[in-house]
Amino acid sequence: MRSFMALVTMWVASVSVAEKTVTILIYPAPESNGKEFPVKISDDDATLYQVMEKAKTDGQMTFDGYDYIDIISTYVLTTIDGIETNYRHAWQILGGDTEDDLSVINEDVKSYVPKDAEFIKFCLTYDPYAGKYVRILVNPYPAFHSGDFIAVLNEGDTLLDVMKRAQNYNKMRYEVEETENGMIVKSIDETEANALSYWKILGGELRDINDLPELQKPVDEYMPSEYEIFEFKLVPSVLDEGSDEHHKYNTGSRVWYSYMIIVTAAVLSVYIA
Repeated sequence: MRSFMALVTMWVASVSVAEKTVTILIYPAPESNGKEFPVKISDDDATLYQVMEKAKTDGQMTFDGYDYIDIISTYVLTTIDGIETNYRHAWQILGGDTEDDLSVINEDVKSYVPKDAEFIKFCLTYDPYAGKYVRILVNPYPAFHSGDFIAVLNEGDTLLDVMKRAQNYNKMRYEVEETENGMIVKSIDETEANALSYWKILGGELRDINDLPELQKPVDEYMPSEYEIFEFKLVPSVLDEGSDEHHKYNTGSRVWYSYMIIVTAAVLSVYIA
């Protein structure tokens, strides 16, 4: 009996203490000498933010930032070890199984869960063209901008390059798709286009966003100008009257309006009675 209880105790202890070690590397500049240290945390499900907090408590690093709330909440890192970001510098976060095989982490630090023995690298990137930028607006609903931010424009960039960089900095998330008519934007910030809607892209050097023309080239071909404004706008698709989608749309609309008429009539009859 004692042996059984001892085994149970050992099993409970091994399950309850699910510890992991994450190695953090901090490089304030490319090719510079950074620092590297392990962070042990007694929670296998700890997020990267919690790992950073543990390192901060242990005196291994300092950091600061803020929660940027848009369609989704994103934690924006502004300072690590006293080094601040600006228009020319940004803290890029990479992760991987080995120090020599790291890739950009596009997930927020408060939701990304590093694995045991994973390497996390914070690298302060420098962009010599960071003084050039474009403005991007994301508009999934009428009269509502879910995103409005500045994105870095490098020499020779296509609009797709700008979008990739914005995604790496967690300013937007998107999916594109190759079609016979060129590349199209399939979704932005988890809002997908479908048979009844599509992502219309407007752009121009005008300062009035209400007068922006629609782009005539796909995002992988269009070359933005400095300070240009872009609006990604989810709009209804123009459907063929004889198409199945048009039939479904009209049928759905008729059903919806009929339902609303019945509900309104019922409410009025109760009110009059």
